[in-house]
Parts: sequence; C-alpha cells; structure tokens
Amino acid sequence: MFNYDLFLDFFIALFALLNPFLAIPLFLGLTSDYSPGQRQRTALVTAFTIFLALIVAALVGDQLLGLFGVHTPSFKIAGGLIVLTIALGMLKDSKNDEARAEEVIETRAERAGKNIAIYPLAIPLLAGPGVFVTTIVFSSRVDGLGDFNTFILAILAIVLINWLAMASTQKVARFISETAINIVTKVLGILLAAVSVEMILAGVDEHFLPLYGLG
Repeated sequence: MFNYDLFLDFFIALFALLNPFLAIPLFLGLTSDYSPGQRQRTALVTAFTIFLALIVAALVGDQLLGLFGVHTPSFKIAGGLIVLTIALGMLKDSKNDEARAEEVIETRAERAGKNIAIYPLAIPLLAGPGVFVTTIVFSSRVDGLGDFNTFILAILAIVLINWLAMASTQKVARFISETAINIVTKVLGILLAAVSVEMILAGVDEHFLPLYGLG
C-alpha cells in the first residue's frame, strides 16, 4: 500500500537537499565547454549515480549502523543535527554558494578531460553527506513492501527532476536568475530545518520515552 506521508516527507527532504534549482548553475559551470551530446550523457550518468547511491544507502544503512553499534534513535538525533546545520547554511548569505562556485572552478581546472559525472558532480557536489544521512534515517520508517516501493518512488521522483533540470540546463538557466535561486534556496532551507527538527524529536522520543515506560 502506498504510504503518502512517507513519500511526502522524504521527497520534501530530498528536494531541499538536492535542490534542482541550484543544480542548474552548478551543472552548467562544470559542463560549459561540453558539447550538447556530452552534456546529455553527463546528466544521465549523474542522475543514475545518485539514484543507485541512495538505493544502496537505504538498503545497507541499518546494517552499517548495527555493525558499528549505533542505535537508530541516536543516528536520527545526530543526522538531524547534521541536516539542521546544512539548513542553517542555506538560510545564511551566499557564502555556501560562493564556496561551491570556487569548487566548481577548481574542478574545471583539474579535471583535464576526465568524466566528472560520478565524481565530483553526483557525489559529493549534488548528493552530499546530508543526502545520505537523510536517506538512512527515513529508511528506518520503511515497514513492508508498500513502504519500500514508496521509498523507491520518492528517490526516483527527485532524481528525475534533477535529471530534467540538468538535461535542459541551458534553456532553463535563461529564465532563472541568481536572485530567484537564492530565494528558492532560502525557502527550501526553512523546509529542511523543519525536517531536521522532526528527525531530532523522533530520535529523542524513541531514545528517552522507553526509559520512562512511555514508549
């Protein structure tokens, strides 16, 4: 059975973190000297890499936590704090954007003809630590085949949106100004902050309530 709450919560979190509006100038900066064909292939490989990486994170996340003896509630609290830090960075002035721009310039100077679709474009520029932490945290809500299918659909939906943004980056970039990107990023930062607080509160509830016989 399709879990609408899980889909919406996870999709909003991923949308804010992967931010297709910010992916457009990022992708354009790294592929400015590519031919249209090269740009399309890079967009496809990047999107597929993100999709595959998130699926792997969802499947092995709990096992990794168990291997290191980390309880899911503790990881939710830690993950929520990490995501909150990212959200607060999105709400600040354009320092993070400037850092990304500098990284793009350095990457272009160093790549020397190498394929940048998997690294550094897909990981870590687009899908950074916050994306993987969020995926692992939300995967703990998966209970049954219906939830798993919902989870996969959420990942697929955001990956498709990012792929479309990158594939049509030159056309879309003409209609999206830097100011618009900053405004959207700020709004997504607020949403992401709310998601991170929910993650922290869920971890606190799961960790402390059972100690008092309330969970």
